[in-house]
Parts: sequence; C-alpha cells; structure tokens
Amino acid sequence: VVTDGRKQISIPHGSEVMSKITTMGCALNGVIGAFCVGQQPFESTVAALTYYGIAGEVAEQNSKGPGSFWVAFLDALASLSGDYVSLRSEATIDGN
Repeated sequence: VVTDGRKQISIPHGSEVMSKITTMGCALNGVIGAFCVGQQPFESTVAALTYYGIAGEVAEQNSKGPGSFWVAFLDALASLSGDYVSLRSEATIDGN
C-alpha cells in the first residue's frame, strides 16, 4: 500500500522469495529514486513499486531458489517494458 495521506493505492505484486533476499529493500530504494527523478513523487513511487513487484513475479517463474531468483530478477528489471507492466498491473485505488 502506498499513500500520500490523501490517496491510497494497493499494489498486489511481488514474490515471497523477495523476502528471503537481504538486498531487495536496498535495491528497491534505488529503483524508486530512479523513477522519481523529475517526476511527481507519489505517482512515480507507485510506478516503481508496480514495476519492481512484477519483476519479482517474472523472476519467480524463471528461477529455482533465491540464488537463481536474484539473477532472474535482474534480468526482469532490465527487460520489462512499460507496456508489459501496464498490462500486468493490478494496482487499485483505495478510497478517494
């Protein structure tokens, strides 16, 4: 869930394997930062979290455990298109 105090958006993406890899949170901060450069922070953060979560889902399909997941995740980050993420996104607005 992402909120700016007024809007709240649920982003139901990711993989449970992500919680088993120590660097996933640090890498996420870098991705959020990259998405936010010169853009609106709230919308950019939502986009970054959606992209990151979908990359995790793709990586899970292409891996056998945490080690191969990390490599598959990096490949997914490098190869996902904006169109693909938009098609896969299940993010929903909660409330106003």
